Amino acid sequence: MSLFNQLAYYFLLAEMATFLILLVPLNFIPIRARKTAMEWAGLFLANETIVWLARIVLLAITGVFADTLVRLVKLDSDLNARSHAEGHYDSPMAELQFKAKLFYSQRNMYLSLSALFMTLVLYRRVKDLYLVLILQFDNITTKASVSALEKQLAAVRLAPAAAAEHVSAAAPVDEADILASVLDPSGAEGLRKRS
Repeated sequence: MSLFNQLAYYFLLAEMATFLILLVPLNFIPIRARKTAMEWAGLFLANETIVWLARIVLLAITGVFADTLVRLVKLDSDLNARSHAEGHYDSPMAELQFKAKLFYSQRNMYLSLSALFMTLVLYRRVKDLYLVLILQFDNITTKASVSALEKQLAAVRLAPAAAAEHVSAAAPVDEADILASVLDPSGAEGLRKRS
């Protein structure tokens, strides 16, 4: 296996392991901690060096896929040329070597294509997980604000009853006192005149 084929293989293994880890429900971790971890991972993955490294790896895997396609087409044309010319191979070892080349080329094609496909799957999975996390966090903050508003509403509903009790407990006021204070604003408790 060449170096680039090994890169595609190990990249596929890393993607599969990451995908399996992301399938585990993390409800036992508080939402704030999960959100902080996702934001930190987003900042880490947004680093320019990491982005360029990922692009280079994906380009290498795409190159492996294109190379294996070219090899498969070449092997297929060799197979068709042999079948039309002679109908058999020179020796059993030549046939065995051809079948081994065909097998390795097909294996490398499947590995590289699977690695490219898993990249798309992982991108979508992480994006969906982050969206669900944001919705859960918004749901919790909305519930907290609704409970605070319900407490305020209960306090407002109790306030008129408390005010009515306070007014009934106060000393009775005569209408004459009210009229006198309105007619004579010069009193200490009345309106002031501008000077």
